Amino acid sequence: MDRIIIGVGLLLTLLGLGRFLKTGFKIRHLLLIILVALAAIGELAVSSSGWQIKANQLVYARDGVYEKLLVFDRTYKGRPTRFFQQDRSNSAAMYLDSDDLVFDYTKYYALYKVFNPKLKQALVIGGGAYSIPKALLSEPGLEAVDVAEIEPSLFDLGKKYFRLPEDDRLKNQVIDGRRWLFETDKKYDLIFSDVYYSLYSLPVHFTTEEFFKLAKSRLSREGIFMANLIGNLDSRPPSLIFSEMKTLRAVFPESYFFAVRSPDLKQTQNIIFVGLNNDQGIDFNDKLITENEDEVIKQAAGHLIDLSRIDFNLYTKLTDNYAPVEYLTAKVLN
Repeated sequence: MDRIIIGVGLLLTLLGLGRFLKTGFKIRHLLLIILVALAAIGELAVSSSGWQIKANQLVYARDGVYEKLLVFDRTYKGRPTRFFQQDRSNSAAMYLDSDDLVFDYTKYYALYKVFNPKLKQALVIGGGAYSIPKALLSEPGLEAVDVAEIEPSLFDLGKKYFRLPEDDRLKNQVIDGRRWLFETDKKYDLIFSDVYYSLYSLPVHFTTEEFFKLAKSRLSREGIFMANLIGNLDSRPPSLIFSEMKTLRAVFPESYFFAVRSPDLKQTQNIIFVGLNNDQGIDFNDKLITENEDEVIKQAAGHLIDLSRIDFNLYTKLTDNYAPVEYLTAKVLN
C-alpha cells in the first residue's frame, strides 16, 4: 500500500513540475527535488510511530494483510532489544541477550499459577511476536498452546526474528480469535486475549458480553480467562476500562483486575482482566501470595484494583448490539 501511495505521489509531482521544464527548469533541479522527496518519504515511513528508526536498526518492513509490520532493534533499559510494531502499536519486544519478557504486562500470564496451577491446555488470542506463547511453552506440565492470529505472516516472523521454537505443542491458527472460539469444541485451562489493531484500537467484537460468554463456554471447569486492555482508571464516566469491567463481571462473577503500573495511577496503562470459571475466590492478602517467590505474583498482590468504591451503575455494559468502543477509546487518547 505504501508503495502505491508513494508512486502516485511521485507521478503527481512530476506532472506538476512539467510546466517548469518548459520554462528552462534544469533536469538536475528536478532530480534533486525527487531525491529530497524520496528521502523525506523514507524518513516518514520509519518515524510515523514516534520511534526514530535508523536504517541500520530496521530489520524487517512489509505491509501485512491487515497492517504495516516493522521489526527493528534498539536499546531498552540498557539492553539490546528487538521490537515488533503493527501500524502504530508497539506490539511486542524481545531481549536479544535473553528470553526474559520485556513488557511488564506480558509477565502477568504467570497469574495462572495462583488461579489454576494445573495448566495443560492454553489458547492465546493475538500472536504478535508470540512472546506469551513462547513463555507458556517453557512452563512445566503444559500439553498444548493454540494461538489464534488473523495476520498470516506473524507466525513465520516469530520463528525467524523472535526465537519462537519449533514445538509440536504449539498450533497456530490463521483465524479471527472469536471465530476460532465459535468453531472449536476444545476446552482450555487458560484463554489469554491480547488483540489490538492500531495504537489503542481494540476490535469491538472482543469487548462485548457475548464474546466473554463465548470464551467462558470454552473454559475447563477450573479454567481462567485473561485479557490485556489499555486504558486509565479515571472513574469519571464514560470509561472504557470501567465499562469493560462491568461487562466482564456480568459473565464472570468471580473476577479480578490488576493495574500493571499502579492502581493509584490515573494515566493510561495496561490493565489485566482475570475471570474465573468457578466460584472459588482468591485472597490476595494471603501471605502465600504476598510473600510468593515469583516477583510477578508478589507484585500483582499490590496492584489489585479495589472495586469497592466504584459505582458500576454509571457505566455502560457492552454488547454486540451496543458497544461504542471507538468513542470510549477516543476518551482515553484525549
